[in-house]
Amino acid sequence: MAGLALLGLATALGRERFLRWRRSAMVTAPAPGDLDTGLTPRERIELLASQRQTILGAITSIGVILGVILTGSGLIYTSRTLEAAKDTQIADRYSRAIDQLGSPALEQRVGALYALEQLATDSPRDVGVIENVVISFINGRSGAGTVLLPSPSPSPSVSPSPSAATRLGEDLIVALDVLGGIRSTDERFRDNLNGIDDDNPHYEHGVPVIDFHGADLRQIDLSGAYLEGADLSLADLRGANLSHAWLSDANLDQANLEGTQLTEANLEGARMTGIRGKTRAEIEARATVNEHTAW
Repeated sequence: MAGLALLGLATALGRERFLRWRRSAMVTAPAPGDLDTGLTPRERIELLASQRQTILGAITSIGVILGVILTGSGLIYTSRTLEAAKDTQIADRYSRAIDQLGSPALEQRVGALYALEQLATDSPRDVGVIENVVISFINGRSGAGTVLLPSPSPSPSVSPSPSAATRLGEDLIVALDVLGGIRSTDERFRDNLNGIDDDNPHYEHGVPVIDFHGADLRQIDLSGAYLEGADLSLADLRGANLSHAWLSDANLDQANLEGTQLTEANLEGARMTGIRGKTRAEIEARATVNEHTAW
């Protein structure tokens, strides 16, 4: 844009200098016979000098125009070079983050997730791709014993099974938090657009979803977790802590909510058909629902 502005300025300056030169030539340039009409030597010298100044003025104007054009072209080239360098840098950062997501070291996986969140800010056009990567990471690491850790203080009201886990791993907690930050600015998610493989169980209306369908989540601590649009249908959430969790538009059809803590959980627009372990009145007394919550 700066280059185009300079080119426009050059055109305007060139036109002005050209018109000034034409006016000068019309007023001061001697006619072919002027030097032979009985002028004095001094007058002849002045006429010749006037003609030379007109020519030099025209040359100067052309030089100024060419200089501005060259400067504008240089700025355009510099802008394109910087844009290409930025694209290369973003691609390198993305590749490093992807590599670190598969690391056995927790700190590297967490660092990679925060790096992806920053990339989503620095490169808005790549938000959709980054969101898919984070959700794939969550869904890929949702097996028992992989992302869930023993609870330091299990609830006495519900007996956990020997294989039940009760607390999300640190990397999954970070992943859910990062996903919430990314989706807050993702227009594709906000508008629920179509366009991705709707036959994929991890997608709904073209938007990727967190898939905890049928998962054993007894005693799990998901307090404050970002689970908007998540699939928790048929999940066993007995004794789980979903206090302050963001579950708007989530699918909890036929989930078991016996002993589940739902204090100030956001269930606006959530699907709650066939839930077990709690009545609608009990849920409405604790959680936030609206007219779009399906029972």
